[in-house]
Amino acid sequence: MSENTDTKISMSIDLKKNRLRVHSQTLKLLGSPEFVQLLISPSKRAIIVQAKSERETGGQEIPVVFGKPPQGCFEIYSKELICRIRKHFPVLDKKGLYRLDGSYMEENESVCFPLSTLRGPEEEHV
Repeated sequence: MSENTDTKISMSIDLKKNRLRVHSQTLKLLGSPEFVQLLISPSKRAIIVQAKSERETGGQEIPVVFGKPPQGCFEIYSKELICRIRKHFPVLDKKGLYRLDGSYMEENESVCFPLSTLRGPEEEHV
């Protein structure tokens, strides 16, 4: 699958509300999976969303429910996950709202969101 340059692959992190929002374009690019797995890579300084077709024994896959409000995204509320992200990426303000841009990695059916693409809401309108 080749990456469509017209499709913006993004996710947002709302540290104040303990929420990650994975946008629908990202899920469609991953083949509309039944489950996703979120990985934090301190060495790559990235968050990775990986498609999964089924749950693994002892795994922590998250079921994806399409068509539930708000339309156009998949939201995960988890204080523990946000705390882990902040632990590995202390540059994040604990009450900030951020957006990350990603790139599709075909070899392992995942999207990588490098911290280098991080921007706050004030940078959206520049």
